Amino acid sequence: MKCLRWIPSIFLGLLPAAVFADEAYDAVTEGLGRAGVEAGYTTAASVTEVIANLIDVILSVTGIAFLVLLVYAGILYMTALGNPNNTQKALKIIYISLAGILLIIGSMALSQFVFGRLEAVI
Repeated sequence: MKCLRWIPSIFLGLLPAAVFADEAYDAVTEGLGRAGVEAGYTTAASVTEVIANLIDVILSVTGIAFLVLLVYAGILYMTALGNPNNTQKALKIIYISLAGILLIIGSMALSQFVFGRLEAVI
């Protein structure tokens, strides 16, 4: 029990370091931003870049949802124990999620093609 008494003091001792690290981070990012502006770099993104990034994020999230559904269906299939209802349910989820990932891949290819052409024109 005596060894557990010093654990709160470690966290209290590290708290000021976390606060000072936050202040240092702000100072560094401010300095880097100023150096970038002086070097001629801008952070302004065009409308097409913002939309393309948004679409990429949405498609990435749906890809993660596919992975979660596939793992769930796999676990459901393995734990079906020969029950035809659970087996059919798991297979249905697998088929639908595979169709969904094909749709996601097609959407991603199409959006990259369209926004690549827009960037070339603009």
